[in-house]
Amino acid sequence: MKSVRVVAALDRRGISASVARLRARRDVDLELVSGAARAASSVWQRKAALVIFELGASDADAAPAAGAGALDAIHALRSEPTTAALPILLVVPAGRPDLREQGFKAGASDVCWSGGDPRGFEESLLHLAGIPIRRHPRRPASIPVRIAGDDDTWRAATALNLSAGGLQLKWDSPEVPVSGKVLKVELEPTKPAFFAAVQGGTRTGGALLTRLRFVGLSTEERARIDALVAALPGPDEPEPELTPVPDEGPPDLPRRRFAPTRAMWAIAIGAILLATGLAAHYLARGPLEEPSRAALTEH
Repeated sequence: MKSVRVVAALDRRGISASVARLRARRDVDLELVSGAARAASSVWQRKAALVIFELGASDADAAPAAGAGALDAIHALRSEPTTAALPILLVVPAGRPDLREQGFKAGASDVCWSGGDPRGFEESLLHLAGIPIRRHPRRPASIPVRIAGDDDTWRAATALNLSAGGLQLKWDSPEVPVSGKVLKVELEPTKPAFFAAVQGGTRTGGALLTRLRFVGLSTEERARIDALVAALPGPDEPEPELTPVPDEGPPDLPRRRFAPTRAMWAIAIGAILLATGLAAHYLARGPLEEPSRAALTEH
């Protein structure tokens, strides 16, 4: 079994239970290093599939550059073409949503909270490593939402389905967002927006379908999403398959159906009759026998 190599610069005391479980997995090769700079260097030298950084409150509040270690390492990895799309998981102190937003702006793929649910950390890590451990059932929906990118420009959208793990949107965008890009999604107008990472998208009928996975969720935000899903009617459906959307563009031209002509029918019937006649003739006369050597020498 081929394992996924993960480099982590973590405080072992904060998530020791999660680290122990990860190190016991045969499909994860976990390397713990000291310092964000050393972790970034190990990624470049040994080509890791995933890197984890931890942003402490003291580091983030230090002047003049907030979070110089972890955030600068993320910026450096994103600036290199070989690691521009590398999955990056950032751990921030609990109760600091400002640091979560800094992490996403720096280029983190997901953010977890130190001292939070250890299984949430493990689930996020394994998802980024391509080893999902849980699939959340979804429910069909038609919920008006708003979505924003790096420029904080909000656009109207419609949630076609919703689950504890993510949602699928139908909206109008000038371009399909790249996979892994983190967006803000406002499901409730009077409450803060969630963060969600793009998992895939396609354009159909003049609209854009985008599948998103919730990232950086706090315990309170998970409870909000669970309540929203529970309030939706209808049975659960598997995810993450796309929900069909009616084509709003011009109708497709009817396909021309194949219709055999009379000549083609005549040729086919003739071939069948010929094969039948040859078979009857063969059965009546018996198979041809090879002449004996003596018969050949007589002539």
